[in-house]
Amino acid sequence: MRLLFSPRISRAIRFSVLLLLPCLHRTLGQNAPPVAANSAAPAGQLLSNHDFSVAKKDPAFPDDWHRKPWMTWEAEKNFHFLRLTAAAPGKDISAWRDLGIPPGVRAVRVTIRYRTSGVRLMAAQDAGLHASFVFLDAVKIKFAPPPPPLELSSQAADWRDATAKIAVPPGATTLWMSIGMFQVESGTLDLADVGVTPIPASEAPQPVVAQTMPDSSIPIRRDGAHTIIGYGAPKVWFIRPYVDVVGHDFDMGLANLVRQLHDKGLSAAIGVSESLDDGALEDVKNRTYVFSYKNINFPLPAEAHRLIFLNTWLLPKTEWPASRAGRKDFVLLGSKTLHNNGDGLASSKDRWWQIQKGDPDLTITVLDGAGYFLPISVWRSMLFKVLADDP
Repeated sequence: MRLLFSPRISRAIRFSVLLLLPCLHRTLGQNAPPVAANSAAPAGQLLSNHDFSVAKKDPAFPDDWHRKPWMTWEAEKNFHFLRLTAAAPGKDISAWRDLGIPPGVRAVRVTIRYRTSGVRLMAAQDAGLHASFVFLDAVKIKFAPPPPPLELSSQAADWRDATAKIAVPPGATTLWMSIGMFQVESGTLDLADVGVTPIPASEAPQPVVAQTMPDSSIPIRRDGAHTIIGYGAPKVWFIRPYVDVVGHDFDMGLANLVRQLHDKGLSAAIGVSESLDDGALEDVKNRTYVFSYKNINFPLPAEAHRLIFLNTWLLPKTEWPASRAGRKDFVLLGSKTLHNNGDGLASSKDRWWQIQKGDPDLTITVLDGAGYFLPISVWRSMLFKVLADDP
């Protein structure tokens, strides 16, 4: 799954971040217009702290925005703005946000108030400034193709507004937005206001929703909170993926995994579900369940054909089913994600190994240096081997 960005397509996901503003200021002077000091979003505003005015969690950085080394929080007269600085040639400098799409919203207007200084573009084909957008469904599978990016000028010495009207695909629950400078030698990009507001569906172009992901011939279909990738009824279910979907192409990774399995003549269909519900529990004895929850705190399916855990933490009240003894379950952990769960054990690793004492066939792989997330590029080959070798 690459959160879908190949060099070019990769940019649609690589830079998914937010910006918009419902009360769009029309004055294009040297200074952005005054903004209210409180954090209350104007009516219809879907993006929290859209004007960068609130910094309660960290007095040096605006709330709800992901902080990176190239970002600083600046003030000018009576308003604040976020500054992105390209300090080294060739680096992609971006800010991003995700926001929930309320039920019934069929289109949105995105507005970005920005200015630039000293921007020097490289000769690369995709060099430039823009905002990218990606819609995700309830189980974090991306819709494709993504909306076209909103291009920004590299010569905006004064504050100006960029606006895009975007249709929301049916079934979309989240919008990832990214805005920044890509393949530049130097320069700064200032963001004074980023707004996302609902608009009538008639005002936006109709969404183009593909049934397959880019560069993939594998069908992807959605049914409420379930997504099925592949052919026929899935025998493998991912339960609530807890992965860095934006940076690592969860959907494309699964599609590629399905293709590899299919090429080996194996039943190739993978389901993705928000929860271990009735829809995913049918015919449980013939199913493989892949858990990538941050925390597991519910009963595990004792009769499942196989259980696979990726970067998963078991809470103290989660009991390992005694009937699973002798089954070849698979656990993949990143050492930096092992935390004390409050059960007297030093870490999740210790908790898993305690379980392994009573179930010697439980397979545990610990990856040193894996970050907070385990991208699919780290574990896909291992998962493929486990599934392909399954009797």
